[in-house]
Amino acid sequence: MLFLVLVLIVALLTVVFAVANTATVPVSILVAEFQDVSIVLLVVIALLLGVLITYIGMLPAYVRSKRIISGQRKKIIGLEKSVAEQTSKVEQLEQKLSPPAVPVVTPVTGSQPPIESSGNSIDPVI
Repeated sequence: MLFLVLVLIVALLTVVFAVANTATVPVSILVAEFQDVSIVLLVVIALLLGVLITYIGMLPAYVRSKRIISGQRKKIIGLEKSVAEQTSKVEQLEQKLSPPAVPVVTPVTGSQPPIESSGNSIDPVI
């Protein structure tokens, strides 16, 4: 958002400069000479060259940061997989260590008749 505001301010200043300065000047670049070049054209060309040089200067840092970010994302994915594997191993080990579930037996109260013995029980000899 800040970048957009700055671009709009520079564009507005360029338009104000163009309206206020309609004069032409001679320009010489190395061995070439140009007569009657508009000052506004020179300012716009200088502005565009500044933007281009800035972009080219920032490009290596941009590429380097993208490469670092990509490597970090791959590392994060690998670590998340490792965490998931370790979590599943911990859960398996916890299941092995936990005691087996003992069924809960509730006492029978008066709903069934008692078992009667016939008196002919055989006592084992020891």
